[in-house]
Amino acid sequence: MNFLLTMEYREVFTKGGKHLVYLAFDLLKRSGNQCLCPICKRKHEDGSDGYSLDPNYNKYKLNLKNDEIGRCVRCGSIFINETDFIHFPKLGDNLTKFHDPIEVIKLGKCNLHTSELTIDRLKFKDRDKYLSPGQFGMKYTKFFDRDAIFIPFNDYTERDKSLPPGNFYYQLRFLDNESPKYYMPTIESKPLYIPDCEAYRRKSKSAVLIEGIFDSTACTILYPDRIPIAVLGSYISNYQLFLLREYFYIEDMLIYFDYRSISEGVLNSVINSPIATYLDDIKIIDSDGMDPEEHLLSKL
Repeated sequence: MNFLLTMEYREVFTKGGKHLVYLAFDLLKRSGNQCLCPICKRKHEDGSDGYSLDPNYNKYKLNLKNDEIGRCVRCGSIFINETDFIHFPKLGDNLTKFHDPIEVIKLGKCNLHTSELTIDRLKFKDRDKYLSPGQFGMKYTKFFDRDAIFIPFNDYTERDKSLPPGNFYYQLRFLDNESPKYYMPTIESKPLYIPDCEAYRRKSKSAVLIEGIFDSTACTILYPDRIPIAVLGSYISNYQLFLLREYFYIEDMLIYFDYRSISEGVLNSVINSPIATYLDDIKIIDSDGMDPEEHLLSKL
């Protein structure tokens, strides 16, 4: 037996047609990150969707990812590990808990006293050439006596609810030459960073997928009609792909990383994910080491 015969789970069908299943993954008996899908098992037992006629139904596996989220390759159901939700106190500058029910994010605890950025403080790497003081909610702060830029993350999970833009997470970019360059509060899975730009506000269906925060701010100028979506690394995770599918409706995508080989790896992840069904066009911007922000600064 690959899973318990009796288990409790909750099912949610979103307006977009996705089937979410909440259950405790520790109830599943599995081999590595694979087990039989309880939804497929139920359909086989009640004969729905032709499952009773398929003797090979039990060969289709539910693939789990890092004990957080999984997806059945047969029925397409998305599985979320049922955990107790954590409520966080308000942190620093209008920070609240992440509203997405599928993921618990643990914010780092620090006492931040932020002030508006000045042009001088933006001059590192010539970013004052295209970023204005306070743009995208960025502010100046000190963190353990190090000068830093406070970068809030828009709460895109609330974008359709006619609410003022809120924040659910933040990062700090230090202004000195010491390591580490960034402070990232403890988090179970990296979210996406999307600056509060015009394309984002008008819900454009075109996007450019990039690596870092300042690549995304540069892309608000390079590609003003596209939503710049930063994956905060050199690959896109299954969780980030889920966020893209859940909260955005992208039909046209550019992928622009430092090197073409990295872009090709991200492209492969995208086209082998459910969001590929919504894409009419997807292209790579060729690069031999110059990222989007460096490209913008070279033109200014």
